[in-house]
Amino acid sequence: PLARPLTEVRDERRNYEVRAMSYDVSRWLAGTLGVPMQHNLFDMIDTGVQLLELLRFITDEPVACHVGAQRGTFEARDNVSLFLKFAVDKLGIQHRLLFEANDVVSRRSLRDVCKGMLNVARVAIIRRPQMVPPRIVALELADKANGLTTGSPGYSERRPLTANELEVAMKTR
Repeated sequence: PLARPLTEVRDERRNYEVRAMSYDVSRWLAGTLGVPMQHNLFDMIDTGVQLLELLRFITDEPVACHVGAQRGTFEARDNVSLFLKFAVDKLGIQHRLLFEANDVVSRRSLRDVCKGMLNVARVAIIRRPQMVPPRIVALELADKANGLTTGSPGYSERRPLTANELEVAMKTR
């Protein structure tokens, strides 16, 4: 019998990855906008104000914003919706690569929000090459610069095995 069910290990790994992405995106936003970092990404963006500030920074274009929006209000939802519309229309990011306004306002689906924000960061560093990207994006760029792609020998999309998975694999041999 396994020490822990594999699904539990997988969920734990996924939660760790999401927390790491969230921390990376929070750090990037704080550094880019010059605001205090929050360890919870939703604490930074759930009113949509910081998202619209990010768009202003990336594009140098004025963007309407409900500056006094409170968490969970119509104004917050409107800010996030504006961000998403602007990201699609002006930055050219496909809607499917972003997230839903409700994900941010209702503080759910952190994984989708992080992935969407990383996609915004990828476009942002093309528009503003002097911008420091999130570490995840910087690592992707370093891999590309070194010629590593998903088809390269030695490159693996597969994550390393956890200690429990390795133990199980060794016992089944």
